[in-house]
Amino acid sequence: MTPLDLDLGAAKTAQAIIKDVEFTKKAAKAAEDLITKTLAVVQENGPYAAIVFPCANTNGGEKDLASSVRANLLDLAEQLGTTGLAKSDDFRKILDSVIKNVCSDLDMLLLVKQAWEQALIYARHSAKSLKARVEV
Repeated sequence: MTPLDLDLGAAKTAQAIIKDVEFTKKAAKAAEDLITKTLAVVQENGPYAAIVFPCANTNGGEKDLASSVRANLLDLAEQLGTTGLAKSDDFRKILDSVIKNVCSDLDMLLLVKQAWEQALIYARHSAKSLKARVEV
């Protein structure tokens, strides 16, 4: 991905994250909260923590959104040039692949962090917009 495509990749990732959020205030609020918290984790702790957080802090219907956040962030990392990221249901394999393919390369780590921050900012604004447009 070229530097000019980073914003486009972040925008597409944001839309992919919220595309399956139900069209209700409750669902939009839950999405906004999870995305905002995940963004804070990325900013404070980095990409590895951002993969752990959404799946460790969800319940009920939020699990689908947490999985969407995780999968779409990993897809964005692949678009940035990261290879070998695990996409299985085995959480340990996913975390091992993030350590090996993102965290072990400082340049890639910083690029992924910046792109994920932008994607989550866009996703948060999209969730807020969705929340404002629904009545119930």
